[in-house]
Amino acid sequence: VTILRAKGANSAAATGSAGRWKEQLIGGRPGVVMAPILVVGDHVLGACSAAVIDEKTGVLTQVIATGGTADFCRRIAEEVQK
Repeated sequence: VTILRAKGANSAAATGSAGRWKEQLIGGRPGVVMAPILVVGDHVLGACSAAVIDEKTGVLTQVIATGGTADFCRRIAEEVQK
C-alpha cells in the first residue's frame, strides 16, 4: 500500500482504463476510485487507487494498493483523512 498526501496538489495520477474509474464519496468528500483489473473470489489482479481532496485544508490524499479491491483503497483513504 502506498499513501501519498500533498498540500496544494490538484491532481493525482494512476493508470487504468475509463471503465475502472468511478466517482464516489470518500469520507463524505467527492473523490475517485479505481478498481483493479479483475476480482474473482479472493483473487485480485491489478491495483486499486483512491484519491480525494480536502477542500478545507487543500490536502490531496491518494492511496494505491497492488492486489487490493476498490473498496479496500476507498476505506484506507477514508481512515487517512480522519
